[in-house]
Amino acid sequence: MRSRRTGASFARAVPCRASRSDEGTLSGAGLPALSLPGGRRGLGSCGQAGDDLGCTPAQARRCGLNPPTRTLSKFLWASFLVPLGLFAIDTAAAFARGWSPLGSRLDLAALIAALVLAVLLAVAWYSPTVHRAAPIGPRVVAVWVSLVFALLAGELLLSFASESIDRAPFHRHPRGLRQVFEPKIPGTSPRARFSVNSQGLRGTEPPGDTAVRRLLFVGGSTTEDVYLDDERTWTLRLPELLNARGGDRFWAASAGRSGFASIEHLEFLEHADVVSEFDVVIVLLGINDMARLVWGERADRIALNRAKVRAPLWRRSRTLELIRRFWSAGVEQGNLVMDREALFVRDAQTRRSEAKVVDGEIDIAPALGDYERRLSRLVMVTRRRGLKLVLADQPTLFRTDLSPEEERRLWFIRRADGDFLPARRMLELMKSFNDVTASVATRMDVPFVRLSEMTGASDYFYDDCHFSEVGAEEVARRLSERIDWQGLLTGDSSSSTTGDSWSRESEEANGSI
Repeated sequence: MRSRRTGASFARAVPCRASRSDEGTLSGAGLPALSLPGGRRGLGSCGQAGDDLGCTPAQARRCGLNPPTRTLSKFLWASFLVPLGLFAIDTAAAFARGWSPLGSRLDLAALIAALVLAVLLAVAWYSPTVHRAAPIGPRVVAVWVSLVFALLAGELLLSFASESIDRAPFHRHPRGLRQVFEPKIPGTSPRARFSVNSQGLRGTEPPGDTAVRRLLFVGGSTTEDVYLDDERTWTLRLPELLNARGGDRFWAASAGRSGFASIEHLEFLEHADVVSEFDVVIVLLGINDMARLVWGERADRIALNRAKVRAPLWRRSRTLELIRRFWSAGVEQGNLVMDREALFVRDAQTRRSEAKVVDGEIDIAPALGDYERRLSRLVMVTRRRGLKLVLADQPTLFRTDLSPEEERRLWFIRRADGDFLPARRMLELMKSFNDVTASVATRMDVPFVRLSEMTGASDYFYDDCHFSEVGAEEVARRLSERIDWQGLLTGDSSSSTTGDSWSRESEEANGSI
């Protein structure tokens, strides 16, 4: 016991100038090599014993020892740097294509985690402490490699487990998604089922009967109706009302996505294969284009990234998509997460009630011009694909004489500086976008329903613009009564368009989106 302590103490005091001898002694120190637990032998003059408990690289080279970091670090650093390097290359390539992670909190979290890991590795590379802790290196390698292989195995299993884990196609939801919301907001459904079919659209499965007329709804959150039960949404109630009349049978599905605006709707209608499976497209739009004007250009840049740019490969991970499901605990769309109890809505309403309400000048002309060009092109795209189109404008709660209770419902549209516009100002902006929608419908001979006539009716909305159950029923009723559906489908309606109008408008609307 005494000799062991004496030897160890002396070894710590020996300067690093010794080298290992073949006879088991340390030249320069004149000490025999010590027997260590586990059968390891040798004494490093830096005060550590054995090959795998050796010195820092510089000390080991002077001692003639084989430093652990020389053999072990090749595997240790490679096991960290190779996956991290591939992640960095993939992300850099996506950035070069113009991709941005700003539209998803989970994407930002993944990038921040990778950055933190890179910083830790850089610190470890230059830290003597890490070299002195080399004995735990094999364990670190084992844990890290096991984690990497576990993730790869998980990806492989998930690829065979369920197609519903796949990331949703653009402008749609994950196939087979089932959610139940309990929003506890007056006017919404107490228990709102949210069901997605095999097409990635909200609704039931497509009918096998090809004679059934198929309606596709496209829009933002006011089309999605997250906090209304499947059976209470206007997108499901409309075909039910039409079927009750007799004649043609109708079936419908919704491609409504919260936060999406005309730029995404155009991209979806122009390129998505699923669109060709429908007879009529009903588009309700305007509110998110107006909101992006208030938010500033950055919001539209995020939208362009979602619509036009291919994301990095790691973002397609099924494991990441599974995490995304649990992260959101609901339906995540763009920058909004629809949680089960609508807590984010109530929090946002509280923030608005405590924030400044400031009026200010907004240059609306460029945004209206872009909106008109995109809407005109959207009409052209649907005609080119052989689809009938119905346009509807956006009603809102905004009035000049809102009661205090109605004011407390508002939350949706915030300026880039964090302040809010008064309801009077938002009413004016929304009217400008609705007027453009009506103008394009008239000019291009498209059936149009002015839902904005519902504006200001308190019972129709549970916040700024999202429909209550009563409001959704009214939307369905107006659409069913104000469109000549039989004439639209047969081409006999006065509102149907001709080939001449297509040619005339095609050049006028041909431009960038």
